[in-house]
Amino acid sequence: GKQATTASNSTGAVRLFDFSQNNLHFEGSNFENSKVVIKPTRVEFEMLSYLFDTNIAKTKVRVRSFQDAEMVENSNFAQVAPVYETIPSEEVVDDNRFSIDMSVFGGLNENILTTFSSFSAIDDALGRPNAMFADRYVDLEDLRNIYFNNVLEKIDLGKFRTIFKWIDNSFTDIVFSMMPRSTNFLGINFIYESHVLERNKLRYLYDEIYLKSNPRDPSRGNLLLSQFVGKLKKL
Repeated sequence: GKQATTASNSTGAVRLFDFSQNNLHFEGSNFENSKVVIKPTRVEFEMLSYLFDTNIAKTKVRVRSFQDAEMVENSNFAQVAPVYETIPSEEVVDDNRFSIDMSVFGGLNENILTTFSSFSAIDDALGRPNAMFADRYVDLEDLRNIYFNNVLEKIDLGKFRTIFKWIDNSFTDIVFSMMPRSTNFLGINFIYESHVLERNKLRYLYDEIYLKSNPRDPSRGNLLLSQFVGKLKKL
């Protein structure tokens, strides 16, 4: 983690703090007195997000007008100033609910997506047209079997629950006191959910609507058809 101590003290000793609250602090000695012995290194890495099917907006500020025409061309919402009201088609109603969710399988999802270089395999497994009338995602099951057949250690869910209890007891009241009055704070939640390679599928049952009554599966019941007749006009 990020250590506040980077230099030795006047006796040549250094101490790294254990943020896990297990009191397993790291101590060193025989360094030069009052010298920087630790050089912090910042490591940045990118990974695919497992929230690829969740509607997320990072930008909450939407500028509606600019006096400079060039800035208007580079904006998705702005018009030439002055603008006194927002047209109904562009009104945005943001959700005022706020929660901090700790997923049991968050770490597992991140590890799963490290095996993928892009979303193409998942896109094909979930969006293949010929799987529309299937009762399960066959390609997704194959990807799941490949991954879990190569897992070397069992997942200890008890550790996640212990960490969550500490976070919930330590930060819930602090976060609640910082929320604006208009925000609906839903608390810090521990979520059990399916991992990214485990997904239930809704089976579409309209694949036999063009068949006659005899070839159809009788267990599906009666087939009811409706006809709507009307005229469309451009106003």
